[in-house]
Amino acid sequence: MSFTPSELCDMILIYGEMGKNVEEAQREYKERFPNRQCPTNDIIMNTLTALREKGTLPSDHEDSDGETEPTQDSNGTILHNSLFPHYVQAVELTENDYNARIRFCIWLQEKLSKEPDFSTTVLFTGECCFTNRGILNYHNPYTGTISNSTRNSFQYDFSVNVWAGIIDKTLLGPFIFPSELNGESYLQFLQSMMPEFIEDIPLQVRKQMWFMHDGAPLHISQAVRTFFHMNYNEWIGRGGHVQWPVHSPDLNPLHYFLWTYIKNDLYHSGKGEIDSEDDLKQRILRAAAEIQQKPAWFKCMHESLPRRAEACLRTKGDRFHYFL
Repeated sequence: MSFTPSELCDMILIYGEMGKNVEEAQREYKERFPNRQCPTNDIIMNTLTALREKGTLPSDHEDSDGETEPTQDSNGTILHNSLFPHYVQAVELTENDYNARIRFCIWLQEKLSKEPDFSTTVLFTGECCFTNRGILNYHNPYTGTISNSTRNSFQYDFSVNVWAGIIDKTLLGPFIFPSELNGESYLQFLQSMMPEFIEDIPLQVRKQMWFMHDGAPLHISQAVRTFFHMNYNEWIGRGGHVQWPVHSPDLNPLHYFLWTYIKNDLYHSGKGEIDSEDDLKQRILRAAAEIQQKPAWFKCMHESLPRRAEACLRTKGDRFHYFL
């Protein structure tokens, strides 16, 4: 059986409404949604377990026991950073990457040991490039001309660059860039649009807020770093008060939580082909609006972060998805 993110969410909500009685939840789901396929008791419980323990929804690759089946290439090699069936991108980590990830996770664990709710004071941000056929680049968004080899391996007709932020249980954005996304347009966004998003954050939260963005090329220009040093007391990123480890989308909630949810909603929910750029934009906005209405999911996202840091240290800085 395959279920959309919205259907999985309905299962969990009904399970709570029925006093956490899975059999009653199954009957209520069938009665409330007669035109949908009815989940088994195991599917409802596996969905709940995945959210509680991993902070993510089970994917189409999960079997009935809730265990994720790793994506493999033609040689049987496990691709730990697989994104979705149409386009797999795995970045090979270097020794420097391992060390940077270890340092960051040690720092994060120390902060959480002193302030258990520390992650709720971090404004996690990121960008993603969505096309009509999938995510073009899951970590660093499209910022220029695509090579012929890229076009041959990943065909698409149109794309949009999207920014979003998450602090505590609040989703900021998404903001869809009107043109090409690069260091200059990102700086313009920070100067003109970011203040409006920050206004939505309570003043008391802003006083202790950390800003986080990853190591994408558009984040590391001198102008961008100068902007952050002038406007934020504490920020995480390349050149920031705390260094963000590059090639680490598995530690960024924007990637393992928000973009994954939107990706599943766009490409794996059976809603049909995306037929225009406007259609793509509207679907992204609708998916984001849906997730903003699910505060329990944000709680799971925060609970997943310390487990990810621990798993990263367990693997000595390597990929850790299958150790969660």
